[in-house]
Amino acid sequence: MVIYYVKNLFCLSNAQGLSEKITNSYLRSRQEFDKMQEDDIYFLEGS
Repeated sequence: MVIYYVKNLFCLSNAQGLSEKITNSYLRSRQEFDKMQEDDIYFLEGS
């Protein structure tokens, strides 16, 4: 019973860590995309 509980807890924390990684990489790519768009706007205004 205890082993089962610990195993579930471990799987849960693993999944939480994974979703956190996915969220972080998604946010990072969003930031880079926004930055690229800003650079494009500056480039268009400058030319």
